[in-house]
Parts: sequence; C-alpha cells; structure tokens
Amino acid sequence: MKRFAGILAIVLLAGTLLSAIPTSAAPSLYGDLGRTFFFKPTAKFKPSNDVKADNHVWFHFTNTDTRDHKFIGVITNLGPSDENNDWEIVQYCFSDACYPPLVEGRTNRELKPGEKEEMSAQFAPHDKKSRGKFGMMGTARVDVWATDNKDLRDKMYIGEVFIPFTRASMIINNKTMKLEKCLEWDPANKDRTKRYPLTVTDETLTVPPVLLGGSTFLPFRSMGEKLLGAKVDWDAKNKVAMYTIGDDRAYFKMMLPINKKEATLILKCGDGTTLTDKVALKVAPTIYQGSTVVPLRGVVELFGGYVDWTQAEKKATIILPPPEKEE
Repeated sequence: MKRFAGILAIVLLAGTLLSAIPTSAAPSLYGDLGRTFFFKPTAKFKPSNDVKADNHVWFHFTNTDTRDHKFIGVITNLGPSDENNDWEIVQYCFSDACYPPLVEGRTNRELKPGEKEEMSAQFAPHDKKSRGKFGMMGTARVDVWATDNKDLRDKMYIGEVFIPFTRASMIINNKTMKLEKCLEWDPANKDRTKRYPLTVTDETLTVPPVLLGGSTFLPFRSMGEKLLGAKVDWDAKNKVAMYTIGDDRAYFKMMLPINKKEATLILKCGDGTTLTDKVALKVAPTIYQGSTVVPLRGVVELFGGYVDWTQAEKKATIILPPPEKEE
C-alpha cells in the first residue's frame, strides 16, 4: 500500500535533490551519494489507473554522530514565484509523521549511529492563473538537525519541473519512437476518478537507438527536444552537449562532454543559490554516424526518469516521472 495515497492531487514540485557534506558529525542528507541536489520531473495527474507516476520526492538522511539522536526537519520553498509560476509545498514526511511547510517537524524515534531515516516531500502548483503550467520549475531547501544540538545539521536542495506524464518506447536500430504524453487534464483536480487519455505519436529520430559496448545510446538532440522538453545546446569548441530545463530565474542544466564518463549537473534555485555536481557515468557520450549520442539509461536517470529494458524485443521504455514507489 502506498504510504501517502489519497493526499491532495499530487504534484510534487521540485525535483529532488541531495545534499551535502556534513559539517562535523551532522546528519548526512543523501550523503552516501555525495551530491548536493537531485532533480525530478513531476506530473499532476495519472493518465489511467494502470499508470502509477510517483509524485513524491524521496530522500533520506543518516545519523553520522557517535550518539543516538532525534532530529528536527523543515522545508522551505525557494521559488521562483509569481502569478504565472507558483508552487506550494503541500507537506513533507518522515517515515512515521508528516508536517506542513515551514513547521519544524521531528522524528518520533531516536536514530542510532549510522541509522538512516527516509523522508519525502510533496509539492503542487497553485490553481491560480497558472493552473500548473507545464514547464514550471520550482526549488526548495530541506534542513535537518539534531534536537539536542543545532550544530549537528545538514541541508539539501530540491529542483523539480512540472511536465505531462511521458512514456516513450523505442527498438534498437529502428528510427521510430512511440511517444505517449498525457496532455489533457483537469487543472483543479476536481474529478479524481477521471481517466485522462494519452496522446500517441510516432516520432522519427535522427539516428536509431544503437547498442554500443552493451549500452543503449539515443541521439542527443532527439532525447532533449522530443522526450525531456529541454533546451539543447552544443559547445563545438569543447565538444560538450548540454540540456537546460527552466529559465534564468531557476534551471537545471546537464553538461555531457564527448568521450568522458562524467556529467556536470547545475541547479539554480529561485533564491539565487547555484549548486554544481560532477557525476560519474558508466559509459561516455560519443559520436555515431556523424551524430552525438548519449547513454540512454544514464541520462534519463539523472533527469529523474525510469528506464525499462525488454531483452527479447531489444526495446527500451522510458517513463517520466518514474513509477510510483511501492511500500
């Protein structure tokens, strides 16, 4: 059973994130991954009962101190916010208790040294003039500290974009990609039982998906424009492919240098805070038949999506947002 089923019309905002290096023996937010933030797409609705899109941001922190502690947490909306782009934080939760934004919630149990506490956050665009416009970016900060020592603390940043539910299927060496998007929706979510249709199109890729060294690669531009809704740029001098989602106020950027097994991720928050992480890739972007191609699974997962592989058909299926988390 899903922990938070039935709570508001689910639309998580901002994309999830990860945090940082603890100061002293602080709680370590997602610290085992060594990142300062994480990005995630969010859909406000499910196109049908058989589609389970996860609209929560999931993360955790670890008690890295040598003593048991209870912890306090709070989540703050960093924007951007105006009449056309406004997210609200619905709630955030520890494993056994949920709290509204800006309220200092606390764990009900003490964490032993090295023990993890799972958390989640839920966001939604206001149903004002914007009514949850697709492409809206939002950002937030999560702070956690020990109840008996405020110096034992850590923070992380969340970035998220509001998109239509997207599912794309493609077969190796076939230029046709089946693209399904849930474009019809009820902005105020008044009819929670309504089944929303999927708009289905066949998109032609510049080059077909290809297996290189056992990994699936997809053309860089097609992935960005047709699948992710990202702005696509190419730095010819340094041979770096770039994706950007958002605008000057808040954005998520991914930089992929050719023939290097790394990605540079940048999140700019609505309050001006800018964070940069370098993330290792299992395989490097490359040039194939004159086109830039990128590792499908590595890039999609960094965008907060999910990839399913069917070996018999040699078919990859991408889902944004990812499937709902099972309890």
